[in-house]
Amino acid sequence: MMREAVIGPQFICDFSGFKFPLSEAVRNWDGAVVHYSYRDKRNPADLIRTIPERRTLPYSRPEAGDTFISGTVMPGGEIASDSLLLEDGGHLLLEDGGRLLL
Repeated sequence: MMREAVIGPQFICDFSGFKFPLSEAVRNWDGAVVHYSYRDKRNPADLIRTIPERRTLPYSRPEAGDTFISGTVMPGGEIASDSLLLEDGGHLLLEDGGRLLL
């Protein structure tokens, strides 16, 4: 079946590329001008608003200080007599007998 010649203003559909009478044009949700048979309904999932998630902790505490070891540590945890082991706050980490205290 042949389509009759249309007299009057026409437009080219953004989806199909065919010419149609301007009276059959509709604008899609994304701004495209299309023939009414090619109209695309917007997906309902596009309109859903999410609840922002809460990113705070119920409690927190400061990070523990770093422990730096300076000196020679022998196998078995023995420490050379000329070495000092200090915590970040400057406290000694030695116990009697030169064994490492952690």
